[in-house]
Amino acid sequence: MIFTPQDEEVDTTSEEFYKVKKELENAAIQIAYKIKDIEEDAKEALLDLEYEVGKYIVDPHIDSLLERYGDFEKVRKYLDDTKNDILEYVYLFYMDEEDLKEKYDKEHFTKYKVNLLVDNGLDRCGAPVVVEINPSPANLFGKAEYEYYNGTVKTDFTKLLPGAVHKANGGYLVLYVDQLLRYNLSWDILKKTIQQGEITLDTQTAIKPEKIPVNIKVVLIGNNYMYNLLYNYDPEFNKYFKIFVDFDNEMKKNDYNETRLANFIASYCNSNNLNHFTYEGVEQVVRYSTRITGNREKLSTKFNKIVEILVEGDAYSKIRGSKYVDKEDVLKAIKERRERFSKIEKKMDESIENGFTLISTNGSKVGVINGLSVLNMGEYSFGRPCRITVTTAPGSSGIVNIEREVEMSGPIHSKGVLILNGFLLENLAQEFPLSLNANICFEQNYGGVDGDSASGAELYAMLSSLSGVPIKQNIGATGSINQKGDIQVVGGVTEKVEGFYYACKKKV
Repeated sequence: MIFTPQDEEVDTTSEEFYKVKKELENAAIQIAYKIKDIEEDAKEALLDLEYEVGKYIVDPHIDSLLERYGDFEKVRKYLDDTKNDILEYVYLFYMDEEDLKEKYDKEHFTKYKVNLLVDNGLDRCGAPVVVEINPSPANLFGKAEYEYYNGTVKTDFTKLLPGAVHKANGGYLVLYVDQLLRYNLSWDILKKTIQQGEITLDTQTAIKPEKIPVNIKVVLIGNNYMYNLLYNYDPEFNKYFKIFVDFDNEMKKNDYNETRLANFIASYCNSNNLNHFTYEGVEQVVRYSTRITGNREKLSTKFNKIVEILVEGDAYSKIRGSKYVDKEDVLKAIKERRERFSKIEKKMDESIENGFTLISTNGSKVGVINGLSVLNMGEYSFGRPCRITVTTAPGSSGIVNIEREVEMSGPIHSKGVLILNGFLLENLAQEFPLSLNANICFEQNYGGVDGDSASGAELYAMLSSLSGVPIKQNIGATGSINQKGDIQVVGGVTEKVEGFYYACKKKV
């Protein structure tokens, strides 16, 4: 091949071109590296600047909190960790919300929130007193709420909720025993909490909060049956609950307690925006309190029943347009309350008035007496007379309790009849065997009978039948008798006397 001078010039030019190109490429690469280094330096300088700016903003707040809570090691560590974390991710605070959602976790800032479980701030005076009426494990010891996110269940520390034990920490927790024992787990965890002095919030999730020291006084409210049940069947009960207080449902009637009752009435009226009671109104409430006890020397401590009269008396006074609750309002409240509960009583009154129930209130009869009984209808009790008849004859059967023979007699009533038999044996069968057939019956009794208050009346009717001496029918008798012939204290005497009085009025 033959090369011309022109071809040699072209090859030389191409070689120089590629040489220059390579030099330019190398220079460009060097410039790119330098730009990258400059960008890295600029980015680092910017981060340092953001760090210093963030530190300038954050330090005063953290330092202020450290001055107040620096004595608490865990709080101090938390504040230091929070400060370092904010400064480490300070650049996120400068990003737009949309960019933050696209590039990072949209809930990144959740970790800086504070979940205040209990606030015992300046508004609280004294130790907290918490009454929990539904002591489930969650309500007592807290729980974690959940939310659905992308088909899964998730939670975080901000969704932890306190329980009654957290709220009562440092104070008193009041629980009703019958409600507490509905939740076996609550009772067991409560004993464990008292024993260890720590609250464990069981979230059943990956979140495991630290145990919280607890110092509380637990007050259990219940009746004697519940106390005896726990005392006898839970060996740990007496270990954790050492103080037993048995409150009476009545108190002595004196000037001091009557004044305290009047103060309670005034306090309740103030707290519930009720009209205040006049002197006569308070006096009538005191009488009602005495009536509840069935003892002229006592006042009732069943304040829930007294409150019912206060509220209803207030309503009647406002209907009258009065600013005060007077005696007539209290009496109307008592009367109307009785009317609401007296359906059975009215039916029995009609039966006596129409002659369907045989009750004699005049004349005299042999072996027949009006016994006095009390019927309890839950919130309401009332007295009614019942005809007791006794027939006697020579024989060896002794006293026959007809109610017992047909399984309508309660154990206490059956005991009363046996005691009556013992009295007769001691007084009439010391020299000769008692030869007697005596049948005792509660006439027109279709619902059973119990209690020993009729044993006295049964004795009178039996002696009347044996002797042939009639008993006046305008007399009602009540009271149990012992084997020595002593008449014992009568229960429900107020209702019994009123019941016989109303029956006599119906028969007039």
